[in-house]
Amino acid sequence: TSTPTGGGSTGASAPPAVAAAPPPPRKPAKNYAAMEKAMSGGDMDGALQLLNEVLDKDPADGHAYALRGSVHQKKGELAEAAGDFRMAASFNEPEAESALRQVSLLRVQPNMQKAEQFSKEGNFVKAAEELRDALNIAPNLSILHRKLADVLKQLGDPKEAEKEMIKANDLDKAPSAPKGDAASGTPTASK
Repeated sequence: TSTPTGGGSTGASAPPAVAAAPPPPRKPAKNYAAMEKAMSGGDMDGALQLLNEVLDKDPADGHAYALRGSVHQKKGELAEAAGDFRMAASFNEPEAESALRQVSLLRVQPNMQKAEQFSKEGNFVKAAEELRDALNIAPNLSILHRKLADVLKQLGDPKEAEKEMIKANDLDKAPSAPKGDAASGTPTASK
């Protein structure tokens, strides 16, 4: 008969190392019902306070950012809304990109209207200034780059106009943009 050696091993091997289980999915920091009730009841300041408390406890709560963006939008605080929708989008919150585009368009609407008026008057320099101001606010709106390209053509600057069209086309090719000719890389004529 043989006797085990080396610390009394009986010949049974140790179980293989098991990888640690992934952490459970993150649960919302709070029930959103109270915040949504405050919002639907028109208590925007109360909703903001509740959302700020949630985000203080859990700064990675994309849904809370989206809700807070909606509150800011309803209050007419468009810059704050854009910031919150941008944060929500960074956490892959559904519809955050769409809400950010909508708020961005609202923010630059006065600039776009002025640019349109200046263009009708033939003052393309002022129109370009307004569109550049709008791009400082919302640089990811392809429509602004397209409008600026059109104005730059009127000013006799085809090289800069082409750069703006390329930026617009690149933005249209972004993953959140609808697929089509732009996705294939085929340039499309602007109208």
